[in-house]
Amino acid sequence: MGASLKRNAAWQLLQTIAGTGAELIIVLSFAAAMSSQEFGSLAIALSGTKVVYLLFEPRIHEFLTPKLARYLDRSHRGAWMWVIWSRRTELFLNLTAFAATLVLAAVVSRIHPEASSLLFVMCGTYNGCNTLMKFSSLAIFRCISDVRTAAIYSVAGAILKLVVLAVGLSEGWPATVTLLGLAGVAALVALVQAVQAHVQLCRRLGAPVARSPRAMRAANRKHQSKLLLSNYGTGLVEIVHRELDVQIAAWFGGVAEAGRYRIAKTLAMVMLEALSPVVTILLPDLSRRIVTQSRSALVTFLRRVSGYLAAIAVAAGVAVITASGIYFTWFATAQRQAWSPMLILVVSFAALAPGMWAQVFLVAASQPQAYLRSSALGATVACALAALLVPSFGAVGSAAGHAIGLATTTGLAVWAACRLLVVSPAHKAHQ
Repeated sequence: MGASLKRNAAWQLLQTIAGTGAELIIVLSFAAAMSSQEFGSLAIALSGTKVVYLLFEPRIHEFLTPKLARYLDRSHRGAWMWVIWSRRTELFLNLTAFAATLVLAAVVSRIHPEASSLLFVMCGTYNGCNTLMKFSSLAIFRCISDVRTAAIYSVAGAILKLVVLAVGLSEGWPATVTLLGLAGVAALVALVQAVQAHVQLCRRLGAPVARSPRAMRAANRKHQSKLLLSNYGTGLVEIVHRELDVQIAAWFGGVAEAGRYRIAKTLAMVMLEALSPVVTILLPDLSRRIVTQSRSALVTFLRRVSGYLAAIAVAAGVAVITASGIYFTWFATAQRQAWSPMLILVVSFAALAPGMWAQVFLVAASQPQAYLRSSALGATVACALAALLVPSFGAVGSAAGHAIGLATTTGLAVWAACRLLVVSPAHKAHQ
C-alpha cells in the first residue's frame, strides 16, 4: 500500500482503538460490576435502542465518500452539493431515531412493566449521541486525507468517557446516571467534530456555494436513489449481524444468555475493529483506483490488502484470547461461560478476514446492491440458525449462527467482487 494510505490507516487505527476501546471498557466494566441478570437487562436495552438507530442509519458515509473523493478536484460546487445534502439527511434521521427510542421505551414499559423505561431512554440517548452527525464528518476527514483530526477527537472522547465511567463506578452511580454522563461527553465531541469537518472542508474547497444546485437529470436521480437505497438496505440487513442477534438470544435463551453472548461478541469484535482501519481507508482510495488503474493493478493491490488483513487478524486474535483469559479469571469470574462463544467468534473472524475488502470494493465500484444481496442471504442464514440453536445451546448457539451467517455474506461478496474484476469495474462505476 502507498505511504499516504498506510499513514491514514495508522491514524484510523488509533481512532478505532480509542473509540472501540472506550466502548469495550464501558461494557465490560458494567458486566463486572453487575449481576448476570442486571447486565442482561442493560445489554438488551443497549441492543434494542441500537437497533432503532440502525433502522434510521442510511450509511451516509458509504454514499458520500465515493462522491466527495471524485468531486474534490473536479467540481467544488458538486462536492458541496453532496456534502450539504448528506449532512442534512443524517441529522434529520439522527433526530428521528431518537424520537423513535422514546416511543420504544414507552412501549416496552407497557408490555413488560418490570422493564425500566428510564434505562431504555438513557441507553437510547447514549447511542444517539455516539452517532450524532458522525458518519458525514468522518467521510469528509477521510476524503481530504485528514484522518488525524478524527483520531484526535476519538482519543479525547475516549479519555473523557473513561473519566466519567471511573467517577460513576467509584461513587456508586446508578447505570442510568452514568449513561447520561457518557452521553453528554459523546454529544460534545460529536458536535465539535462536525464543526471542525466543515471548517476543514471550507479550507479545501472555499465557502459553500450559495446558489441552489441544478436539478438532476431523471436518469441520474434514479441512479443516485438506487445507490442510497442499496446502502440503506444493507444497513437494515446487517442489523441481524450487529444487534438483532442479541435480541434473538434474549427471546430464545433468556436475559442471562443474552448477556453472556453480548460479552463474548464485545470481546471478539475487537478483532473486527482492528481490521476496520484498513477496510475503512480503502473506500476513497479504491474509488480513485477503480477509475484510474487497470484490472491487473487492482488485483495485485487487493491481494496485498488480503495479506495485510490476514496478518492483522492473527495478531488481533491472539491478543483478544489472551486479554479475555485475564478478564474472565481476574475481573468477571461470574461471566466465564462467555468464553466458549467468544472463541467461536474469534476463530471465524480470523478465517474471514482476508476477504473483508469485498464490501468496500463493491461500494467503491457503485455496486452496493451486490453486497446487499450477499448480506441479505447471510443475515437470513444467521437468524434462522440462531433461532434453531439458541434454545439448546444458548450463547454458543448464537455465536455459531453469527459466524456461519457472516461467512455466507463474506463468501458471496468476494464472489461478486471477483466477477466484477473480470470485467473492468471502471465500466460499472458511475460518477
